[in-house]
Amino acid sequence: PLTELDSFKAGQWVIQDASSAQVALALGSALSSQPRLIVDACAGLGMKTMALADHFPDAHIIALEPDSTRYEQLQQNLARMGYA
Repeated sequence: PLTELDSFKAGQWVIQDASSAQVALALGSALSSQPRLIVDACAGLGMKTMALADHFPDAHIIALEPDSTRYEQLQQNLARMGYA
């Protein structure tokens, strides 16, 4: 599986649905200034959270996930990719 590759484990890339990246692009187009705070209220595995962090590097981002299993995966993904 792709998730067993050393480059994946090292946080060099992530598997992401295109719609996750589209959120950051759409939000960036709709705003007249850079946000200082973003709340990702249903962060899931963190793909949208990471896209938002890349698109808005100066924003403080709070990622919330109510499902404990997905929250654990969210934390692992953010740490693996260098966001936590």
